[in-house]
Amino acid sequence: GDTRLKTVQGVVTRYCSDYGMIDDLIYFSNEAVTSKVLLNVGQEVIAVVEENKVSNGLKAIRVEAVSDKWDDDSLSDPSPRVLIGCVTSLMDRAGYISQTTYFSLESVCEGFEPCKGDWVEAEYWIRPGTWSSEAISVKPLRYKRVDRVCVSSLCGRNGVIDDCIFFTLDSLKLPEGYTPRRHDLVSAVVVESSQSCYVWRALCMTPVQTWDFSPATETAEEACGALLLKNKGDVEVTRMTNFGTLKEGESKNMVILIENKGDVPQNLVSCKLGGWDKAKQFRFQMLDETQVCPEVSPICVPEKEKDFADENINSLGSFRESTAWQTLESSSVNSKEVSSGDCTCKGENGVKENASQKQVTESKPNGLIPAGGETRIVITCDARNSGRCRELLLLCFSNFIIGRYLEVNVVSEEESLIAVREPFSWKKSKSSQVLASTKTTVVVTTQKRNSRRQLPSFLPQYPIPDRLKKCVEQKIDILTFQPLLAELLNMSNYKEKFSTLLWLEEIHAEIELKEYNMSGVTLKRNGDLLVLEVPGLAESRPSLYAGDKLILKTQEYNGHVIEYIGYVIEIHEEDVTLKLNPEFEQAYNSEPMDVEFTYNRTTSRRCHFALEQVIHLGVKEVLFPEEIILQPPQVTWNWTHAQDTKSDGQSTSKVLLRQGNDSCNILSREKEGSIAAVVDHSPDELNLSTLNTEHCPVTEKTRSEKASVNCESRHDQGPAQPRKNGKAVKDQTKHAPEEHQAGVQDTPAPRAFTTEISKLVSGSPKAREKEFFNPMLNENQKLAVRRILSGDCRPIPYVLFGPPGTGKTVTIIEAILQVFHALPDSRVLVCAPSNSAADLVCLRLHESRALRPGTMVRVNATCRLEETIAEAIRPYCRDGEDVWKASRFRVAITTCSSAGLFYQIGLRVGHFTHVFVDEAGQASEPECLIPLGLVSDVSGQIVLAGDPMQLGPVIKSRLAMAYGLNVSMLERLMSRPAYLRDEDAFGACGAYNPLLVTKLVKNYRSHSALLALPSRLFYHRELEVCADPTVVTSLLGWEKLPRKGFPLVFHGVRGNEAREGRSPSWFNPAEAVQVMRYCCLLARSVSSQVSAGDIGVITPYRKQVEKIKILLRNVDLMDIKVGSVEEFQGQEYLVIIISTVRSNEDRFEDDRYFLGFLSNSKRFNVAITRPKALLIVLGNPHVLVRDPCFGALLEYSITNGVYTGCNLPPELQPLQK
Repeated sequence: GDTRLKTVQGVVTRYCSDYGMIDDLIYFSNEAVTSKVLLNVGQEVIAVVEENKVSNGLKAIRVEAVSDKWDDDSLSDPSPRVLIGCVTSLMDRAGYISQTTYFSLESVCEGFEPCKGDWVEAEYWIRPGTWSSEAISVKPLRYKRVDRVCVSSLCGRNGVIDDCIFFTLDSLKLPEGYTPRRHDLVSAVVVESSQSCYVWRALCMTPVQTWDFSPATETAEEACGALLLKNKGDVEVTRMTNFGTLKEGESKNMVILIENKGDVPQNLVSCKLGGWDKAKQFRFQMLDETQVCPEVSPICVPEKEKDFADENINSLGSFRESTAWQTLESSSVNSKEVSSGDCTCKGENGVKENASQKQVTESKPNGLIPAGGETRIVITCDARNSGRCRELLLLCFSNFIIGRYLEVNVVSEEESLIAVREPFSWKKSKSSQVLASTKTTVVVTTQKRNSRRQLPSFLPQYPIPDRLKKCVEQKIDILTFQPLLAELLNMSNYKEKFSTLLWLEEIHAEIELKEYNMSGVTLKRNGDLLVLEVPGLAESRPSLYAGDKLILKTQEYNGHVIEYIGYVIEIHEEDVTLKLNPEFEQAYNSEPMDVEFTYNRTTSRRCHFALEQVIHLGVKEVLFPEEIILQPPQVTWNWTHAQDTKSDGQSTSKVLLRQGNDSCNILSREKEGSIAAVVDHSPDELNLSTLNTEHCPVTEKTRSEKASVNCESRHDQGPAQPRKNGKAVKDQTKHAPEEHQAGVQDTPAPRAFTTEISKLVSGSPKAREKEFFNPMLNENQKLAVRRILSGDCRPIPYVLFGPPGTGKTVTIIEAILQVFHALPDSRVLVCAPSNSAADLVCLRLHESRALRPGTMVRVNATCRLEETIAEAIRPYCRDGEDVWKASRFRVAITTCSSAGLFYQIGLRVGHFTHVFVDEAGQASEPECLIPLGLVSDVSGQIVLAGDPMQLGPVIKSRLAMAYGLNVSMLERLMSRPAYLRDEDAFGACGAYNPLLVTKLVKNYRSHSALLALPSRLFYHRELEVCADPTVVTSLLGWEKLPRKGFPLVFHGVRGNEAREGRSPSWFNPAEAVQVMRYCCLLARSVSSQVSAGDIGVITPYRKQVEKIKILLRNVDLMDIKVGSVEEFQGQEYLVIIISTVRSNEDRFEDDRYFLGFLSNSKRFNVAITRPKALLIVLGNPHVLVRDPCFGALLEYSITNGVYTGCNLPPELQPLQK
C-alpha cells in the first residue's frame, strides 16, 4: 500500500489539548495516546509511526510515554473517584463542576436538574489522552423536604421561601396551572446551593394553601407583548416613537399618524399613558379635533404632587457652580411644565373629568375615524430625567387596543464634564523578547531598613511544581495533578490541598501580571523619585503592593537591553512610586521603558510554612473540632457591678459534641472556682456565674434525636475522669486534668513581692474587681469577654460573630485588656488581615490608656513606610523594628502575614498564650494559620472575631475559588457541627453553643428602616436597633425623601455604561451626575443640612470613583469620601450613596458574571450597612432585578413607596401600590 509502519523513540516537542509533535517531525492526535501519563513538552515517548509513501508524511497511530518523573500510580487506577464540588457552569445538556469536571445531564440522577451554584457529589474518572475529568454520576450533596412553609418574597422570576430558600421560575418544577404567589403555603424539595445570600434552592414546589386574591390582572409583560404592539382592525399607527437623545430641559414634539385603511369607521375611544415614567416627561394632544390637552398649560402642579417622585432632582440639570443655591432649590419646585397626568380633559359628554387614575393618563377624544381617514396625535417629550426612559401609549378603540412605546434618552450638561475622553482599547502590549546574553541588570542599593532587620531564618522557597503550571497553562484538568482537591477538607488532605490552592493562586497571579506588562511607557518625576502610572491599578488590575519588585527595561539598542530592578514604595490610586538605582533616578530623562511586573511570594511562602507548623493543631481537634473537653477556667470572677451580682455560685459546664448525630449534651457539676454557661433569669441572656437548673431543665434524649441541651447539676462527684487511650470516654462527665494556674490580680500600683507570691499560691487568678474597662458594654459583649477570659474550650477557637455596627472591635479591645491584666503570664498576639484593621486595634488600645508603656508593640512589614502610619501609633511601630525585641512584648499587634516574621527568628508553638484574629472573615485559611502556629496547642487560646456574611478573602484564581480558598477559617468553622446554629438546642443562648460562639446583635449604627433588610437577608432577623435616635432620625424630614419618615431612596437610572482608554473599569455618566446632585442637595439642604464629611459614596468601579470626584470637585464638595466597598468596610457614615454603574440590559447566559462586583452578596451586605440615617441607591432596575440581593432591595423599596426614577421592568410593576 501507500503506507508503512515503524516504531521510533523520540521527544514530544509540541503539545496542546488536541494534538502534538514528536521531534518536530511526527504528528499525533490525542486518540493515539495510550499511556495513563500526562504528556508534556520534553516527554520521552515510543511511537508507532505510519509513513505515507506518497507525501512522506509521518503520523503516530500509537504513542506511549517511556518514563515520567511525574508518574503517579494513583492516576493509573481506572476506578471512579468521588468529587465534592459546586456546579460552576451549565450549557446545552451538560455542565462543569468546580470549573473543570465535565458532566452530561444523562449522568445526573433522576429528578434533579442542576443549577449553577448547586453543591453536588459526583463520581468521576480521568480520560486517558485528554487528561480531563468527566463525571459519570451526579447527585445533590444535601437535600431535604420542607412542608407548609410560606412564600415570603417574589420579585420577577426569583422568589424566596421561608426567608431562606431561593427559587427561580426558570428551573422550578410546578404543578400544571400553578404559579407561586407571595404568602402561599407550599411544600418543596430543596437542595444545598450557593445562590447569593441563600444556601438552599427549591427544586420543586406544590401548593398547600393559596390565598384567594381578586382575579389577577394581566401582567404588564403580557399586556405589553408583541400582540399589543400589532396594528389591528385595518388601523395602522406610526411605529417610529423614539425621541432619540435630548438634553435635559429640552422639549421635542412627535406626530403619531393613525390611519384607517379599512372599509368601516373605527372609533378611537380614548388615549392613555401607562404611567411608567414617574417624572411624567410625556404628554399629548389630538390634532384635527378640539384641543384636549394643550401643549402649554397654565395649570400648576398640585401641591400634593410636588414631591420628589414627580419632579425629581433632575430639574437641576442646568445648574452651574455660579448659580445661587436658592435658584437651585426653586428650580426643582417651581416647574410650570405639566405632564399629561396633571391635565383635566373634557369627555364626549362635556363634563370635566380628572384623567389621572393610578398614574394612568386618559383622554377621551371625539375619535371617529372614517374609512380611509386619518387622525394625528402630537406627543411632546419634556426631557427631565437623566438616562433612558420608556413610557407606554395606549390607543383604545371600540374593539381592540394598539400600543406604542415612547422612548427617550436624556443627557445632562454635566455629563459632558466626564464624557469618554478616548475610545476604549484594552490591548495588552508585550515587551519584545531579547536573548539573555544581551541583558545587563542593575539592582537598587539595599535599603537601610532591611539591614536593620537581620532575620537569619529564611523561609523555604516552596517552588510551584512544573506539572501544576503546565496543567494551568495548557488547561489540563487540575485533578490529574492533585486528586485530593475533589475531597472534602479533612486532616489527612489538609496540607496537600491548601498547598495546591496556594500554588494555583500564585500561578494565576503570575499569569495575570504578565498580561499587565507595559511597553514604551514614560515615567513621571516626583522630587527625586520616579512614578509609574498603571491604568486599572486601583481596581487591582494588576494587584500591586508596597515592597513588590518591578523590572524596568530600556528599549533594545543594537541587541542590548539594560534592566533596572525597582521596588514599589508607595501606591496612590493609579500612581506607583518606585525606588530604583540612584544613578538611574538622576539620569532618567523621559526615555520610553518596558515594565515587567513580578509576583511577591513572601506571604504565600509564609502560608506554606504555617501549613507545616499547624498540623499539630489538627491532632488537638482545633482545625476540625468534634468533641470538646472543657478546661479549668483561666480566671475566676468577683464582679462588683450591680448587674453582675445576681448569683454567687459557680460551676463548670462540660460539653460533648459528637459529629454525625447532631447531639450536644452539656453535662455540669458545681465546683468552686470555675465557670458555667447557663440560662439566667432573663430568658435571652446567659449568666456565667451560676448553674440554674430551673431555667435549663434536665432532659434525656437518645443520640439519634434532635440536638438538645442537657444541663445536669452534679453534686459530690469525684475527680474528673481522665481520657482513656487518647479518646474521651462516652457518657461520662468530660473534665480535663486540673492544671495549676499561677497568676495575680494585676493593678497599676506596685505591691509587695511577698503579697504577690501569696496570691500565686492561692490558686487561679481572679478578674479585676473594677469590672470592665469599658462600662458601656452590653450583656452579649460582656458575655463574650467572660468566655474569652475563662477559656473553657481552649485551644479550640472561640468565635466572636460581629454583624455590622454591633461593637465587635470594642469587645475585642476589652478582652485583650482583661487577659493582659488578669493573666500576668499571658503573651497576646493580635492579628488582622490588613494594616488598617491592625492599626485600628493598636489605636484603640492606645486610647484606652489601660496598658503600661513598653507592654504593646506594632510589628509592620519591612516595606511599610513610616509616613503611611498614624502619628499616635508610630512609637509602638518603632519598637517593632527589632523583631527579637518585639517578640518579648506582652501584646504584639501585626498583620496575619507579618506574623510570619516571628517564624524567621525561630519562634514556634507556644510562644504566645493567646491569639486574637480580628476581621478573621477577610483572611484566607492558610493566611489565618500563620499566627495560629505560634500558640500553644495544649492551653493556648484562639479567638476569631469577624462576620462570615461580610467581605471574605480576595482570591483571583477561579480554580482556587472553586476548590475553597475563598472560604475563610471563620466561615468554615461556622459550618462545622460544633459551631452550627441550632435554635432547638440553644434557643435561649442566641441559637449558638455559648461555649464556642457569641453573636452580637445590638446594632448601634443604623435606622430601623435601613437595618430591616440586611437583618432579614443575612442575620435571621435578629439585629436589634440600639442606635442613638437623635442621629438616625436626623434626616427623616429631608424634603427629597419619596416617603417622609422612611430614610431610603432607590433611584432608578437607565444610564449608559462606558469604558475609556486602556482602563478596563466601567463608569456611568448619568449615575455620576445624579450622585453629585444628591450630594449638593444634602450639603445645601435648608432643613436637613449634612456636612461633606458625613457623606460617603460607594461605587464598585474605580473609573466611576474618578468621574464622581471630578463632578464633586466642580461644586466644591471634595471632602466627600468616594471609594469602593472594600474601602468602607468597618466604617460608618450618616449618609451613604451607592452607584451600581452597570446598565447593559441585554440578557447574558451568566448574569452573575455580567453583574461582576454586584453579584457578590457579601459586598452588597457591607455596602447597605454603612449608613446611619439615610441610604440612597442609584442603579438600573432592569439589570439589578437579576440579582437576588438587589432584587430584594428593589422589592423592599417599591413596597415601601421609596422607589423613584425610571420606569420599572414589567416583572416589578405589579409591586407598585
